[in-house]
Amino acid sequence: MATTYVVDASVAIKYFITETYTPEVRVLVAQMYSGSHQLHIPEFCLIECVNVLWTNVRFRGLPQTDAEQMIVEMLALPFQIVSVTSLLSRALQIGLMHQLAIYDSLYNASC
Repeated sequence: MATTYVVDASVAIKYFITETYTPEVRVLVAQMYSGSHQLHIPEFCLIECVNVLWTNVRFRGLPQTDAEQMIVEMLALPFQIVSVTSLLSRALQIGLMHQLAIYDSLYNASC
């Protein structure tokens, strides 16, 4: 049985933008391809990742063509993408119970 993790955009983007823990993220993705791990993300995680790419193009010199290629590669990764519409009520409960923003609660509700 595969080990399941819910990852947020700050983890997912490290596969593309080299930062601290990029090697560990690449290991997780390799394990996802091998079938030993599943990585779940709420669908808006992709939007957050593209926003990080936008920031890197605008302010850090990442070529736009590189960012566009990263989007293609991101969409090809075998993430388990969870629709947030089915999680909204649960996210509200989690957010209120733990005083979390709904964005953060949606990640928790994705488990």
